[in-house]
Amino acid sequence: MTRGFVISFDALIAASMVFMMLMAATAYLASAKFESREKIALRQFGNDALAVLEKSGELEYAVQNDRVSGIRQFLNKLPHIYCAELKVYPTEDLNNPDFLVLRPGCNKNFLDYTSAKRVFIVDNDDANICLAEMNMWYRVRE
Repeated sequence: MTRGFVISFDALIAASMVFMMLMAATAYLASAKFESREKIALRQFGNDALAVLEKSGELEYAVQNDRVSGIRQFLNKLPHIYCAELKVYPTEDLNNPDFLVLRPGCNKNFLDYTSAKRVFIVDNDDANICLAEMNMWYRVRE
């Protein structure tokens, strides 16, 4: 009779251990945050937009001449569903941007936005390194 009791007691301990492991896994998965496909696609679109601005020379031109008209035109040509804000920082001061360009007609949606960053070189007397940050979100219908 003690033999059956020992086996039952071992089974009870094993079942409680399995239950505790399942509860720990559930708690971990509940705390994990997953990005939606839309947010990943938005970040990729922001990376692509920064690459186009850099390779076309618009970022360098804007920093050298302090004129953002080309960047503003580029942002205005984005598909209507996207809103964007571009900030360019000198690497010496990453708290104060050299300039900020916001697509007109866009209200900021801080709940669901994504950020893409790209470093580029401005070729003037001494090659300056700058950081471009593109914040993107979907246009909020009003």
